[in-house]
Amino acid sequence: MKVRECFRAISAGVDLVAPEASVEEVIASVTRDPASRAVFVVDGDHRLLGIIDARGILSVLGGKYIQSSFGQTRELLATRAADLMRAPHWLSPEDDLEEGLRIAVQHDLHDIPVVEDGRVMGNLDCLEIIVNCRLSPMGG
Repeated sequence: MKVRECFRAISAGVDLVAPEASVEEVIASVTRDPASRAVFVVDGDHRLLGIIDARGILSVLGGKYIQSSFGQTRELLATRAADLMRAPHWLSPEDDLEEGLRIAVQHDLHDIPVVEDGRVMGNLDCLEIIVNCRLSPMGG
């Protein structure tokens, strides 16, 4: 099954922020939709720059619980989206769901941006993969 056939079933919209968005704006964006677990950082043309997932946001909120030999971590110093984002991994609408499963597992993603012509057009939710993927657990 192609990503195009299922990526809008659960997550109707996509949470996008600019790299200069404040941490508060990132939190406001991800909490608008209870199904969302990530915010995608994009430039002015909606080109994907990075991903901020719920784990990254939790690290900011609970930064005092992070043990670091350097005294301060990236999350404690974060003031804007660019400080929190990690390298993006994405799918094309023409990719197979198996590729979505691979990316989700290898990069620990719950929401995977769907990019067409260089621009974010939506996201593939991990539940969409679970519901639609008919692979055996051993990949056979």
